[in-house]
Amino acid sequence: MSIDASVQQLAAGIAALLAGWLIFETVDGRLQHFDHIGWLVSIFMLISTVLMWYIHISIRQVASSAYSKFK
Repeated sequence: MSIDASVQQLAAGIAALLAGWLIFETVDGRLQHFDHIGWLVSIFMLISTVLMWYIHISIRQVASSAYSKFK
């Protein structure tokens, strides 16, 4: 459980670091490149969804093969 929390905290820290590098405030107070963060988040959400689908399929295959061994 603590490894899971550590990985989540590491990912949050890296995300904040990258966002801090990409976004900056101009002299007149406007934020620049804020739209890039939105695109990056959208892309990483799609990648995560695809990876979770592959993990789900592989777990289902392992579970069905394990179930068939004990039948």
